[in-house]
Amino acid sequence: ALVRAHLKRGASPFRSARPGLQVVRGLALVASSLLFLAGLRSLPVAEITAIAFVSPIFVTALSIPVLGEKVGARRWIAALIGLVGVLIIVRPGTSAFQTAAILPIVSALFWAAALVVTRKINGYDAPQTTMTWSAIVGFVVLSAVVPFVWETPNLTQVAVGAAIGLISTAGHWIVTIAYRHAPASTLVPFSYTQIIWAGLLGFLFFGTVPDAYMGLGVLVICGSGLYTAHRERMRSVPAPTGVLPAGGVR
Repeated sequence: ALVRAHLKRGASPFRSARPGLQVVRGLALVASSLLFLAGLRSLPVAEITAIAFVSPIFVTALSIPVLGEKVGARRWIAALIGLVGVLIIVRPGTSAFQTAAILPIVSALFWAAALVVTRKINGYDAPQTTMTWSAIVGFVVLSAVVPFVWETPNLTQVAVGAAIGLISTAGHWIVTIAYRHAPASTLVPFSYTQIIWAGLLGFLFFGTVPDAYMGLGVLVICGSGLYTAHRERMRSVPAPTGVLPAGGVR
């Protein structure tokens, strides 16, 4: 469908000005997805989703060398506070800690890399091209793995898989377009609503109820993200003519 839509515009979705980065992005997305799904075997949906929101820290770090964005002390502090929120949820060093919690953290690193690369290539390739390349890379990588793990699905599993594919594709396309028009560090905080939906769906389908540590960690993570978004809005507002900001906006 993506290829057909792009061909109608008279352009080939396979022609990329940055093919190397497209491959890197596709590989990062595959790695992120596989690690996230592996974590779901041992962790509740809401918990693994919340842990994965350590990604803004990685986005902040990667946006400096890759995108050339300037990251001041306040945004670094906000990112580290978000990490504290993740640690509250994971509770390393306690009996509540599970080694499976490492999986969504590494998944978040690959996801952050994909987001930053998305911003890097969006000035050169259309969203349809990016989506097509990601689909091809994912297809090639996963096709190489399938023979070793294949289990024949029933009709219900096929239907659920198709629904997941459609929903994921729609969400992926929206994210790609968003990163075409705004800095990576601005958009990431708005994805925190996923924690709310993950908690709700986890309760409805699996009966899992977040504990107090989960609630506190989520509040800390969301607070960090909202502050980062606030700083980005301040950075985007030009100073009045003839007035210099005290110390600059960081």
